[in-house]
Amino acid sequence: MRSVVKPALGRPSTFKREDIVDCALKMLDRDGVRALTLRGVARELGCVLGTINYYFSNLADLEDAVAVRLMEKVPVLDATRQEPLRDQLVELGLVMIDLHSTHPNLRQAAGPSSIELAAQQLQQQWSALQALGLPESIAMLCLEMISGLAHNRGTEIYRLRNSGEQALHLHEELVRKAGKASAIKLKTFIYSAEGLEQLHREMLGTAIDIFLRGAGAKGQVKKTRAAKRK
Repeated sequence: MRSVVKPALGRPSTFKREDIVDCALKMLDRDGVRALTLRGVARELGCVLGTINYYFSNLADLEDAVAVRLMEKVPVLDATRQEPLRDQLVELGLVMIDLHSTHPNLRQAAGPSSIELAAQQLQQQWSALQALGLPESIAMLCLEMISGLAHNRGTEIYRLRNSGEQALHLHEELVRKAGKASAIKLKTFIYSAEGLEQLHREMLGTAIDIFLRGAGAKGQVKKTRAAKRK
């Protein structure tokens, strides 16, 4: 059996696979996808490259493991829960927006393991919607609508967040010229985290209601199957 190479002095003597994925995710959040390399992870952990290669044969394998870690955060719809399924759909969208806003390259990092997980999650979501009587095609279109909306909104937030410094300077200039009492605001950049979540919650709720109303299925997701039995 191949042994793990001893890392640098002052570091733990061994690293688990989860430690490497944690480190890669930390680097991805901090430095971006282009900065993620096997050598970079080894350097961050304080170990030799062989320690990383013991678990991951190449960068694509590590990126796939990181994608799995991120996708495990996606909630699964459940028709037997007390919470109305419509609310579960909104929460699903919120989590997906957050994932895409912090990891806009998630789709590019996907590999065999994360694709398999995504397929399993999709099947569970689809089954939950069908359990409440939604036709197969309507259930799938509903999930595709939420996924597309979350991806578009999430990547847009990422773009705006990364141009925030320039917007901040512009905002300061406007305030200086117009005075503190001015109503001029760059709302895109001054939303609080709580305000953004509320905005997205309302947006998703409206989109879901419009879609289900158009499909003639709005009433079917107001309650869970468990609640209907009561």
